[in-house]
Amino acid sequence: RFRFCKKQNFVMQRCIPRSTLYCHCSSFIFICQTLYCLRYGSPAISSIAISYAPPGVLVVGSDGTWTSHRATGSADRGYTDEEFMGDEALDPYDAVAINNKAARNPFISKQQYDDWIDACRRRKHFQVFGAGDREKSRPLKDTSSGKNRINENNLRQCTDVFGDWVVDAGEKLGADVQVAQKDILRDSGKTLKLTAYSIRDVFDKKNAVKDLPFLSTGESFRSKCTEWVASPKESYVVTSNHLFSNKRASQERLDVEEKLRSNGCTPFTVGQRCVDWFVMKGFILSGTMAGLVFSRSSKLSTHLPEDILYDSEEEEDDDTVLDPDLHSNDEDEVHISDELKQLMLNKCIHSWFGRHQATTSAMAQGTKNEDPTAQKFASMDFVKNFYDVGLLKWDKAENVGVSPDGVAWVKIPGEAHTGLEKQLACVEIKTRVSANTIMKAENAREAVRESSVHGDGKVAVCKYDDVVFKKCVPSANRKQVIHQAVVAGMRWGVFITAKVEETQGSIVQILFVEFSDEQKRDYSEILLRLAKPLSLWIFNRDAIERGYLEEGDCPIWIKSDQYEIIKSRFKLWSALWRLVNENGPLMPLGMLKLSINFDYNKGKWGLDMCTENYHKICFDAVSLLLEGKYVLRLFDGVVGNSWKCEQGRAVIKPYVDRFKARHNGALPSSAQIRSKAKLLSLDDYVYKVALQWLESLERERISLVYAQDIRRFFNASPRRQICQSGIASGADEIVQIIDDRRSKDQWPPKTKRAQQFATDLQLKKVRLFKNNVIVHTEQLFEKTVKCKTGLKSCAMCSIKNNTRMIRWHCSICVVPLCTKVQEGFELSCFDAWHSVENLTAECKKRQDASKSSRNTKRAAKRTREEFDNEEGSEEAEDDGEEDGGELVEDLEDLITSPPRPNRAAV
Repeated sequence: RFRFCKKQNFVMQRCIPRSTLYCHCSSFIFICQTLYCLRYGSPAISSIAISYAPPGVLVVGSDGTWTSHRATGSADRGYTDEEFMGDEALDPYDAVAINNKAARNPFISKQQYDDWIDACRRRKHFQVFGAGDREKSRPLKDTSSGKNRINENNLRQCTDVFGDWVVDAGEKLGADVQVAQKDILRDSGKTLKLTAYSIRDVFDKKNAVKDLPFLSTGESFRSKCTEWVASPKESYVVTSNHLFSNKRASQERLDVEEKLRSNGCTPFTVGQRCVDWFVMKGFILSGTMAGLVFSRSSKLSTHLPEDILYDSEEEEDDDTVLDPDLHSNDEDEVHISDELKQLMLNKCIHSWFGRHQATTSAMAQGTKNEDPTAQKFASMDFVKNFYDVGLLKWDKAENVGVSPDGVAWVKIPGEAHTGLEKQLACVEIKTRVSANTIMKAENAREAVRESSVHGDGKVAVCKYDDVVFKKCVPSANRKQVIHQAVVAGMRWGVFITAKVEETQGSIVQILFVEFSDEQKRDYSEILLRLAKPLSLWIFNRDAIERGYLEEGDCPIWIKSDQYEIIKSRFKLWSALWRLVNENGPLMPLGMLKLSINFDYNKGKWGLDMCTENYHKICFDAVSLLLEGKYVLRLFDGVVGNSWKCEQGRAVIKPYVDRFKARHNGALPSSAQIRSKAKLLSLDDYVYKVALQWLESLERERISLVYAQDIRRFFNASPRRQICQSGIASGADEIVQIIDDRRSKDQWPPKTKRAQQFATDLQLKKVRLFKNNVIVHTEQLFEKTVKCKTGLKSCAMCSIKNNTRMIRWHCSICVVPLCTKVQEGFELSCFDAWHSVENLTAECKKRQDASKSSRNTKRAAKRTREEFDNEEGSEEAEDDGEEDGGELVEDLEDLITSPPRPNRAAV
């Protein structure tokens, strides 16, 4: 069975829930949220009545009451043995832990079993010796592998004990779970419910197959052995043009859906290349695989059985003529050997369950170019409507289906089809990337130039299997085109050839193909002659309703390894089949996880090898040890947790208070809260937290240096020790001033900075304060969206139309100030800002001096230009007078001088 959830439920919520607060007793994030809400109040709860509650998940209601539920906890490797999981302290909880090899999980992976066999070969008890080797010093070798031979009798004594607990492994095996339960009666009379699991995960992006052993306690996990959690694929955008989706449909789309159903199609999925599409297309012959089956089936009447048992990665060019006189349509007259069915089933298994990735840049570019090509095609005059479509199953043979690149209402171009009504056609897009394939596509376009619609070869109309069709459609794609028309029951099809050159895609040719009823009938008869006995037995309704395969469901010709693969894939496939058959196709899924694995990941939140955090700590230029990566991920977890709590305190709670005041006490929706939470940028928060940590380390270092007795330093907090040593006298007052103004959104001052710092007593105290703890240091401005250059005008010497642009500011006052001593002054603007009492007079003096210097430079420049004109020389190159009165010399010094170190960061 399936449990559907939103994506936000898998990755921790980025804000505190609207009406309730959940406290997960075994997860730091929920404890953190609870403490913040008790300290600052929940965004949606005005008061909280705290009362005793037993261990478990504490739920705070909007009325201020507490309710308790049994908690679910997660533990990482190292806390996975039976003694830890069986501790009486865990009785109030349902706990799950992932195991390492040392844990007492009864299931053994195939890799562990093979390693154990290799270890047995090195032990005399399992080795085989010759009759004359009395000292047993020369074990006999296996002639094929060269390894030590093994004593099967001694080995069997061990494998008879644990052989049934070895978990099968293989890249093409499907998702599965094996469960063992054990109830232990304690001395106290309570029953400890232990459960062991071995989960085979095939949906991991990095590994084709991953075995996950778990141990758990409690009753709740036992009920989740057959429950899968499904979440939507958020990156997959479903629009109203997706056929059979739950989006609001136009009448034209409804007509297309009804026509497909009347033609004998049943929708299996809404999207393509999503998790449900990959699962449901298992056991379905579609596209290229159907072409391979047709190619072998067409040779059953014309070739000897041994001549069609060849094996190759790709079929040869298929020019099979659809002539009913050459192919017998009576299945009784055609012998299909077991060897041929075994060979073709191997090819099908590889196509269904093999890991097919775009291993080359050409393949990746081709896949990426399909959507832009479809959009260009949909915008053309002869296209009335274009629709996206997922997987369609053929009602005539349930093991046959199709996934076209689109379905479109088209008006067939050309004078010969002027009176023809619009036609519904499947669209197939093929992108050529390499120079060779692009040249072939362009040559094919030139070859049909004369017979094309506009005489340029870009748009052509043909019939299936005629001369134009064979020139424009490669042999490897010909059966794919007619296969789509047969399954969808359409008379016309569209084959689009596109190309990608220098990362730019364009359409080479659009070919409209017409199929006759005789051609489609002959194709289906030849295809089904081999397709039905090959895989139609899998679609046994009794087996689908049962949910698993039995040996009696399989034909006698199937191999044991083929049966194991199909049996392992059948469970999840049949579950989705029943769900889709009852409720219709699902929206595109992005995740399928067994409920146990899902709950474990949600509680643990992956600080080691979780996919979510895997890419956060990766450095191409630096090789980090595991311990270093783990510590960095711990920092990431702490910052992430505090950021979420800070969202609730600093952003969400004030927003909810304002919303309630404006709407007579009504609460905002969850969507409104989530959108408001985005105001606290994670990047900005991490940057500021990092700076605060560095400043805290600097304070500890200073306090340690100035401490009269170093032993006292470690007995008190750094902040308290600083105050005791007399170093930070007045520092707390400065910090309080800044915090108060920041809470009122008045820090840092943004306008008339010099005037505010000169007249406001609090700001003047911040400006002139000097201490070994709070140090006014030079710091670089960041480049932002509003200030892409990172340059701002000096607060002391700049006035309107006469600005001096600089990159440095004070780390405490956050005011841009010059660090270069100007002519006629003994101090720079930065030093004068923090030492001069009468800041207004000092600013006026520096502004007048800057204006006078600017006028002198402009006058000198005009004199040089007049002199050059009189001498008849070429006009001097204009360095570009600065807009707004910026100083060119200062910018030139800034560009040519080496970058100055950030002393605050150091």
